[in-house]
Amino acid sequence: MAVIDVAGLGRVFSAHTVFRSAPAIVALRDVSLSVADATICGVLGGNGAGKTTLLEILATLIRPSAGTAAIDGCDVQRQPAAVRREIAYCPAGGRGFYARLTGRHNLEFFGALHDVPARQLRSRIETAAALFDVRDALDRRVEACSDGMRQRLGLARAHLAGARVWLLDEPTRGLDPRGRELAGRVLREQARSGGVTILMTTHDLPEAMAICDRVVVMHRGRVTLTTPVSEIEQPGALQAAYARATADEAP
Repeated sequence: MAVIDVAGLGRVFSAHTVFRSAPAIVALRDVSLSVADATICGVLGGNGAGKTTLLEILATLIRPSAGTAAIDGCDVQRQPAAVRREIAYCPAGGRGFYARLTGRHNLEFFGALHDVPARQLRSRIETAAALFDVRDALDRRVEACSDGMRQRLGLARAHLAGARVWLLDEPTRGLDPRGRELAGRVLREQARSGGVTILMTTHDLPEAMAICDRVVVMHRGRVTLTTPVSEIEQPGALQAAYARATADEAP
């Protein structure tokens, strides 16, 4: 069963201003994909391919110009409140925190936004912090944390929400090799044992092979390749397929 279902999704951004007229920017073109329950789908593609725009639509941060998208049967346009109860969104680069607050105060705030019961909040913060090894950041201002620490704090925030669906924009950006290995292992555990459905973007092809069940390649706003990782037999096969899917003559 598809927990994330996208059909014919399009998004056009107007570049027109009162000072000048410019062509519209087409970020998404007829994007369709689905992600099965308790699986991890990785979205690959170059800069400007539309990956972040896709996640922002699914997170109800922006509206599509065409098509439909649903999370666990809830339409992102008609039922945005229901969608937000089902998702945890982690933007790239550890963004979205209040920089002058500590990691703990940020997690308390976002936990309350996700309706985490007050009596459970403290223990759930400690559990999430331990999973992603950010206990040292709990009592430190976010502005004093490294990029990698903020990124892992963002993953801890996703775990804290207790959501069924995680939307992760480059979840390992800025992480050192140990942090990447930790994040990948926890994400796999959350899908396999925790029943979490994950849609993540990445530029790292080996990472996608190691973490994901399925990969989707986007190019110039379109989906140009969808394949189960299990069908990629040779180590270099994904790189070759990615090169073909991101060539200018790709469909």
